[in-house]
Amino acid sequence: MSMLFVRQVTYLKRILNLIIEFLIIYLIGAILYSTVEIIWRGYTHWTMVLTGGFCLMCIYIMNIVMKKFKFFIKCFFGMITITTVEFCVGCVVNRMLGWHVWDYSKFPLNILGQICLLYCAFWFILCIPANIICMQFQKIKIKLIGDLNVGSKKEKLQE
Repeated sequence: MSMLFVRQVTYLKRILNLIIEFLIIYLIGAILYSTVEIIWRGYTHWTMVLTGGFCLMCIYIMNIVMKKFKFFIKCFFGMITITTVEFCVGCVVNRMLGWHVWDYSKFPLNILGQICLLYCAFWFILCIPANIICMQFQKIKIKLIGDLNVGSKKEKLQE
């Protein structure tokens, strides 16, 4: 086999592993957030399933990038991330499309009824288990989907 072919296969394996890794995290976020919302409000909306998956994926990436940061700093940035995503999604689904998925306009310190200070605090608290899930997944992902640095020692030496 040519070196070019080996490198291409190794590269494709890495991409596939990353896709699987992020798909698993996305599904965990989608399922867990939907479950939390059903317990909290008694129902959910399909857009919240998508949003929950996206938010956990963002927190997961943040945990990789901010590996050396203190835990509660990660929770703070997770809260900022979730609040930002909630505002963006809310402006689309609630204000532009008029689906009325949620409305925080009755809560103090809200912005356009899409985000409010009280739910920022909830997102901070929700980031505690979310960050734990992300950190634990980082530890077990090798067992689940394999080492992202795939390839034999010989292939690594040749790169």
